[in-house]
Amino acid sequence: MATYSDALPTVTGAARRSTTAFEAWYCFIPGEFLDNIIRHIKQHNFIIQHYVSRASDDQLTDEIDIKVFIGLLCLAGELRNNKQSVRIVSY
Repeated sequence: MATYSDALPTVTGAARRSTTAFEAWYCFIPGEFLDNIIRHIKQHNFIIQHYVSRASDDQLTDEIDIKVFIGLLCLAGELRNNKQSVRIVSY
């Protein structure tokens, strides 16, 4: 007969072997996913570059910007799930 502790899910595979936060990050958000996002952003920027009036409007987005944005979205979601204010992130 299976006990309650036997039925709990466990960490397996690459997630179990990850030793840093970045290795754990790539278990949830693979590099190919980020590459696709960046490729589509660059394509969009190439299309709209003729329609923007200022040079600062046409800045390229790199992988770090995407990681920060997704990380902040995850943090805001976690805070919201715990009934905490997202405003504490801005301080």
